Amino acid sequence: MTTKLPFALYLPDPEEPAGVLIWGKAPEQKEADLAAGIGRVGGHRSPNYAQAYLLAANTLIEEARGKKTLDHHVLPIFFLQRHAAELLMKEPLQLAMVVQRYREKANVSRPNFPDKAQAKRAEDSHNLQALLADLKAMAQAMQVGTVPAAMSEAVGEILSVEQHPTWARYSYHLSRTAGSAVQKRHMEQEIAIPVGEIQNLLQAANNGLGSVWSFVNGLIMGGLGQQLEGAMRDAGELD
Repeated sequence: MTTKLPFALYLPDPEEPAGVLIWGKAPEQKEADLAAGIGRVGGHRSPNYAQAYLLAANTLIEEARGKKTLDHHVLPIFFLQRHAAELLMKEPLQLAMVVQRYREKANVSRPNFPDKAQAKRAEDSHNLQALLADLKAMAQAMQVGTVPAAMSEAVGEILSVEQHPTWARYSYHLSRTAGSAVQKRHMEQEIAIPVGEIQNLLQAANNGLGSVWSFVNGLIMGGLGQQLEGAMRDAGELD
């Protein structure tokens, strides 16, 4: 007996960036979309958000360096990098929470992770320092290796230049005291933003976290992937 899928599957072209989309699309659709300036994602071609933002930052850096416009592009590059750093840490945190939910369903003993605050931060926090601390706590509790040093270094570099959480998004923020709001300008002084170094660190952190499918490499994502498979079997979700 064969199963017919309701959609056609296409392998990605060899020149496509790895890690963002698992499947490609029909050659004629690809050419038509390129001509029309259309990008398609979703469904069975749902993107990996962390990889997409990391790729976008890298692409923009290379383009800006080539055209000598790095100063003009440095703010959106930094914003993409900051968001990539957040997502790179949230991905293993959220995967660990899925593992724990399957363990709970199977009434299997589970490590003491996450607490309520950690679970909430993994879903909606933008605090890189707190997410990094949670990632280290998770890795230790779940016994899935260690957080790559490059991740800690990337967070340190980002926070060393980020003067306010909205610093890379808006030209000012409102400081509220005693019922009044005062407009505080960002960028009152010139600042050097090491986006090249940050990108190198993020790429190294990404490699150091590994892939959920790489069970034998001793990295965090592979370790969680292996635990997920076991937890799903215990919960009766896999044969």
